[in-house]
Amino acid sequence: MMKAEKIFSRWILAAATLFTIPFMGCEKEIMVQNSIAPEREEESSVRNTDSRFFFSKHDREGNHAAPPIEIDTDGDGVSDSVENELGSDANNPFSWPGNGVWPDRSGDATLDGVVGTTFGIGEVLPNFVFLDQLGQEVELTQFYGQTILMVFLSQSCGICIETAASYQDCFENLREDGLVILHVLVKEVESEATPQAWAAAFGLTFPVLGGTAGHEYWNLIKESPFSPTAVPFFMLIDKDMKLVFTQEGFTSNPGQLELNLYEQLYGAE
Repeated sequence: MMKAEKIFSRWILAAATLFTIPFMGCEKEIMVQNSIAPEREEESSVRNTDSRFFFSKHDREGNHAAPPIEIDTDGDGVSDSVENELGSDANNPFSWPGNGVWPDRSGDATLDGVVGTTFGIGEVLPNFVFLDQLGQEVELTQFYGQTILMVFLSQSCGICIETAASYQDCFENLREDGLVILHVLVKEVESEATPQAWAAAFGLTFPVLGGTAGHEYWNLIKESPFSPTAVPFFMLIDKDMKLVFTQEGFTSNPGQLELNLYEQLYGAE
């Protein structure tokens, strides 16, 4: 069995097994909520508010003066000097630091004319701006050129809580093959601080998105032809930002999520 198949078999099996095991989702929800500190005593010493990280976005929005030109060998929007400092591979476009330092290929998406207006299989997804676990704006098109597994969840969903940490193992094993995972928290009551609590509670280093934007995007999807009624809800997006697969829950389409993901990362066998 190949590496990706092993990873996803363990992941899906563990998630499906949880349906037969009693658990107290409310207690776990309180644990996540209580992990939100009123104020962070220390800010991370590495934040991607540094103008070295997002050249095109900062220039386009006028948030910063034009930064000095730095070398970005792999074109992921993170300069070589920052990647070397934080331990990612400056020659691999799928290797970027994480923990708030995300790639930004939105400029490439714009140059390539990538624009989405509808939700449909084979269609480019509409771009959207979310807030991540550090309160930073994150656009979907930043991840242009990667395979995206977008997972919609809620901290009031027991199975979402039970399986949340397993996505980190999946991300770590497959990220340098081109996978990025996005957790999107969907409930209106989940505040802008909730992504921070979710990421901290489960040790997630990939983007966790939410707040008002997460709720609004979820409403758009519910009004789409897919019309999901529950979370978790999965959307698999290819390197051209086209939607290739959706799934509601873990058991509605057994085995299809991992097979479609494997095909996106490694091609059809």
